[in-house]
Amino acid sequence: MLASLNSVEKEKDRLIEITSDGAIQEDEYKDFALIQDKLEKISLTADALQLWVREKIAEGNIDHTKLNGYKSLNDT
Repeated sequence: MLASLNSVEKEKDRLIEITSDGAIQEDEYKDFALIQDKLEKISLTADALQLWVREKIAEGNIDHTKLNGYKSLNDT
């Protein structure tokens, strides 16, 4: 996941450049497709991490109340 995030961070400016005009030009499709693929991989990884957390909560290995308490601190 970290590798994917670092890779997308490097391509953030290119993504902004491609999408800034609201249309994808012919010469931008290849880069856009690669970036979209990386974003999909990050999304799948995040989904897997969420599933892992839910499983650990169900097993009693993560205290759901404590976790939510720390999440609330981050919302302020």
